[in-house]
Amino acid sequence: MELGQANDSTGRVLGDRYQLLSYSTRGRGWDEYHALDLDTNDRVLIKILSTSISEDVEFLRRLTLDIATASFIDHPHVQRVFDWGRSGEVVYLVTETFRGVSLQLLLDRGHQLTAAQATKLGFEIASGLNAVHQSGLCHGDISPSNLLIGTDGSSKLANFFLAN
Repeated sequence: MELGQANDSTGRVLGDRYQLLSYSTRGRGWDEYHALDLDTNDRVLIKILSTSISEDVEFLRRLTLDIATASFIDHPHVQRVFDWGRSGEVVYLVTETFRGVSLQLLLDRGHQLTAAQATKLGFEIASGLNAVHQSGLCHGDISPSNLLIGTDGSSKLANFFLAN
């Protein structure tokens, strides 16, 4: 499925609050959608967890605790976590939108970071990781797929709530 493409889930409303607008990407264990928060009229990202993860009771228990903790992290280099829920058989997470792409996608497309860009990225992500650790969470998967590079050159650490 292509970025921005509509599918069977497009238009669906989760938790009487989040309307799925378009498909964004596939992660390890989830599909991500651009969505509209009908309560606030804000754009958000929704990660719909795979069925195998959604049915794992112990994982969901830990995830709930991690999301509750993660929702208090407010750092410029950490993707904000807003909410989570269950709608029928679907378990979903709600995060902030971020205009950019993963470092993995940039590398896959043949882009290389300059020394200055790599240094800036390293400092920003280390600062965000420190905030995550200060909250008592551990990321567990610092990899290019979890480092977001913004169209403005900023960066964010993503998906730490799913990595444990």
